[in-house]
Amino acid sequence: MEIYRHNELDLPGITQPLMYEQISARRSVPQIYEEKLKSEGMIDDQTITSIREFHKVYLEAELARTPSYKPDAAVLRDQWAGMVWSGSAEAVCEPETGVGVETLRRVGSASVHVPKDF
Repeated sequence: MEIYRHNELDLPGITQPLMYEQISARRSVPQIYEEKLKSEGMIDDQTITSIREFHKVYLEAELARTPSYKPDAAVLRDQWAGMVWSGSAEAVCEPETGVGVETLRRVGSASVHVPKDF
């Protein structure tokens, strides 16, 4: 199998077509499990359809609730006290990073350097 490099913004089926062709040809884990339960006589097609529909309805209902969801991370309140939104007037626009400019240049150069024997 030939490997092509990609980043997470790429469509992996384009950058790694052979691997993703094999992946897409596989059955899903739920399908494999359904077949196992069915072959053991523990479940029938009607039950499989019913379970799938139940979960689909549940997931769609939960998705419909997301626009009004307001997370409450009470456990983190103290840890985040004093934090401000980065776009607000109170935010420090040029914070002290603690890393010298020369260090940043060296790391930046090293991150794009291709070794001679590569």
